[in-house]
Amino acid sequence: MVNQAGEKREPDAVDTTTPDVSRVYGYFLGEKENHPADRAAADQLSRVWSDVGMSCRASRAFVLRATEYATSKGVRQIIDMGCGIPTRLSDNVHEVAQRVLPAARVVYADKNPLVRRHCARDLAGVDGCTYVHHDFLDGAALYEQPRVRDHLDLAEPVTLLLGNLLHFVPGEIAYTVVADLVRPLAPGSRLVIASIASDLRPALMEEAMAHYSGRVTTSFARSRTEIERFFDGLTLEEPGVVTPPQWHSGPGDVIPPPQQVCTWAAVGVVG
Repeated sequence: MVNQAGEKREPDAVDTTTPDVSRVYGYFLGEKENHPADRAAADQLSRVWSDVGMSCRASRAFVLRATEYATSKGVRQIIDMGCGIPTRLSDNVHEVAQRVLPAARVVYADKNPLVRRHCARDLAGVDGCTYVHHDFLDGAALYEQPRVRDHLDLAEPVTLLLGNLLHFVPGEIAYTVVADLVRPLAPGSRLVIASIASDLRPALMEEAMAHYSGRVTTSFARSRTEIERFFDGLTLEEPGVVTPPQWHSGPGDVIPPPQQVCTWAAVGVVG
């Protein structure tokens, strides 16, 4: 289905009997927009990986800190790829960015029809925000969408957020698509990544990924070296690839052991 703006549309029917990745993630963040199937899947994963909720919250906090950081450097355009359902418990990306730069503009993008429904409800009339239905695997076709062309100027830097996405994309495909998305971005743009680590507790993560793959959606963990590869040709911001709580945390913040978080995070600058 195609709408009047020329954008692909999918049916809006919502299945509440099957776990949905966006609702399960929201459940780990403490959101209430979920159903028994989502809660059951999340609770089952928590029995395998007891710290998964903490890890999700740490990754989300990192994405917001990275957004604030990039905006403080003057990057006023943001793409939140695989954005998920807007949160009601804490700040959304546009709220963080617009506190720093009121003129900041955000494109939220996701392929999930459920996310589109929530974004239509929660972002309607919000200045500087738009939502596009886009599959990450379609790569730079994102920039051809009319709303993206109208909303962003690719001659200026953009922050590309991939905060809860790459662990759902297999092998070489992920590197190809990330490179495709980064290539058109102007110098000074930022690439922000948080993704589940395979090398901090290998046996546990192998079990957790297999469990989640069998119940919600296919999932993949990556090593620190594999995460660094996404930043080939970019300059990593200090402190490089670390766990989310280790990246620019504030004074007095509690930094849990890396083996508890089991996620890597980093920000790179387009040269």
